[in-house]
Amino acid sequence: MRGIDTNVVVRLLLRDDPAQVEHIDALVAEGDLLVPFTVLIETEWVLRAVYKLDRPGIAALLRSLAIIEGVSVPDRAGLLWACERYAKGADFADMIHLLATESAEFLTFDRNFVRFAGRSAPCKVSLIS
Repeated sequence: MRGIDTNVVVRLLLRDDPAQVEHIDALVAEGDLLVPFTVLIETEWVLRAVYKLDRPGIAALLRSLAIIEGVSVPDRAGLLWACERYAKGADFADMIHLLATESAEFLTFDRNFVRFAGRSAPCKVSLIS
């Protein structure tokens, strides 16, 4: 398995540099590529802050990573869940934090985090009060 950086993921999703896309397509055809959780978080930020894409567009692009043959994410079902929550207003990084945690409960002072994670979160999200 070979991990890929944010700049590779952005080119793969946006396909806005033909020369780089050609290289990326060859790598995808070979398969065995991994998009780590940290790269998912940074990719959302780049698409939002640099490319000024809206939430629905970003969520759709990130969801597409779950179905690209030859590309893996640490938790496909979790990524789809995070994208669904993000499209409804959740902070994407917060949702990925929940996927990456290996605990039964995630503690926060952020009421919105608890609200957006909802009952379908991969672990219990509790407000510290």
